[in-house]
Amino acid sequence: MASDVIREGFDQLSGRVRDAFVWWTGEFTDMAPRGFRSRRSRASGSFTLLIDQQEIALLEGADETTKERGRADLADDAAMSDLLSRCRGRAAVSLHLASGQGLRNRIELPLAARRDLDQALGFELDRLTPFSADEVWFESEILGVDRNAGRMTVALDLAPKEAILPVIALAERNGLSVERVEIEGQPDRPPLDLLAAARRREARSDRPSRRRRLLPAIAAVLAAIVISTPLLRQEMALAALERKIEALRPAAETSTRLRARQDKLIAERGFLADTKSVRPTMTELLAELTRLIPDQAHILQLEIHEDSLDLYGLTDNASGLIGILDGSPLFEAPVFEAPITKDARAHKERFQIGLRRTGGDV
Repeated sequence: MASDVIREGFDQLSGRVRDAFVWWTGEFTDMAPRGFRSRRSRASGSFTLLIDQQEIALLEGADETTKERGRADLADDAAMSDLLSRCRGRAAVSLHLASGQGLRNRIELPLAARRDLDQALGFELDRLTPFSADEVWFESEILGVDRNAGRMTVALDLAPKEAILPVIALAERNGLSVERVEIEGQPDRPPLDLLAAARRREARSDRPSRRRRLLPAIAAVLAAIVISTPLLRQEMALAALERKIEALRPAAETSTRLRARQDKLIAERGFLADTKSVRPTMTELLAELTRLIPDQAHILQLEIHEDSLDLYGLTDNASGLIGILDGSPLFEAPVFEAPITKDARAHKERFQIGLRRTGGDV
């Protein structure tokens, strides 16, 4: 029993050390020039798993001296495990996908997407490709920028997760760690590492949950500080009181200004009352127009200015309106401001009459 516990603990420790070594080498490689990274993906003595259609091939060596060590059907787990056992105890391998197993594109995006290219591509993937962002691993790289046009050219590599994750899981079950995932093809630019991009996004998504896990500890520390330091609470109370006083100061100043404005309005109220007694109100003007305009006339538009009105409408006899309006004590000097025209659709005369307001009573 004790030996089993020791063996289990040793296996866990070995796995963590191996994972840490793979992560460290991957981070170091990402800082290297792209040309070096592309050569390293098949360095001498390294092993590469190449997914091609329904088969996977085990390759050894650099591009010029690559040797195929065997093939297996992706659906045959036993054959796959036998193939992976030929890696001679290597801790890490690279996973390559043939050109038909993924997409390598050049796309044009607005320059504003540069601030968070991952997020922008996540929103646009289902429009640019047959996949959504949660169905694939993808990586991007800015190839060129046209500041005058506000556009940029972006390299985009992506592959379905269903083609990658089963192979990675099988490799891990056989004691191997996949250190890089890329798509072959297009020698004009180096392939992009889809695994590094997936890890980067996973780390970014974990940040909020890590912060939430820290909240209870932070709350406990703050509570201890408040409980053990009464003086701090007193200072906070005084500071809050001072803030309230400062907050009330503008209100007091505003009250003083409002009182002065009130006095001014009271003085002006007499003037408004006098004006209202001399000049008819808007309601009186509308009531007078309603009384004067015959039923067969239609007012289409009414414009009321400070001292005048403009009437636009249709009627059977536009000339008769001048006499009707001229007989009102609220209006004077009614005139046609445009020639009378015949509206063929309504079979009525179209008119535009201007008149001035008076100060008389109805």
